[in-house]
Amino acid sequence: MNFAVFLMGENFLLPGHASLQGFFVTKGLSAQNEQDAAAQAVAAVKADPKLADSFSLSNATAPTLTVKVIHQLPHVMKDTEYFFFPMEDA
Repeated sequence: MNFAVFLMGENFLLPGHASLQGFFVTKGLSAQNEQDAAAQAVAAVKADPKLADSFSLSNATAPTLTVKVIHQLPHVMKDTEYFFFPMEDA
């Protein structure tokens, strides 16, 4: 089955940004069910080189990654680009 998994990240310390950043991204993938799709999407984001350092850095506020919505699709979709925003605006 094909799924689109919409995720929200919060409290990421990223190079080039003075403040903590949040983001939205949608991952398109094939999985057996919604739970597997969610797990695969989270693993893909955690493995992304742009974000990997944020998970290992020690800062006062740990980064979080939340699956917001999962949709079953008739075909595989491409991943969206990350949409970053400063956390103080959130």
